[in-house]
Amino acid sequence: MISSAMLAIGLSAVMSAYGTASSLEAHQERVTQALHLAEARMEELLLMYPDDADLAVATYVGTGFKADGTPTTTSPLFTVGWAVGPGPVARIRRLEVKVTWAEPRGAQQLVLVSHRS
Repeated sequence: MISSAMLAIGLSAVMSAYGTASSLEAHQERVTQALHLAEARMEELLLMYPDDADLAVATYVGTGFKADGTPTTTSPLFTVGWAVGPGPVARIRRLEVKVTWAEPRGAQQLVLVSHRS
């Protein structure tokens, strides 16, 4: 009887640990995808000509992306937006790329910041 109780406690602990690990793995997968999307947008902004319209000082509404990173306009998992502001010195702009997504524990976001001329 005691050994059955110990077995039940052990199995419940293993199942609880598995659920937690599975949840963390799903979160890390989304963070990795969000980082990939943010880096891609930041690289695009850094490679644009200085007088490009997307580099005017403003906040830009983002593009929606599916879980695999393809753009979509219907029920996106990720939204990528960016803001351009004045930098710390003249002729330098501050770029901020923000990726947002929803998870069971609430809204999540990842932000990358850089500067360019």
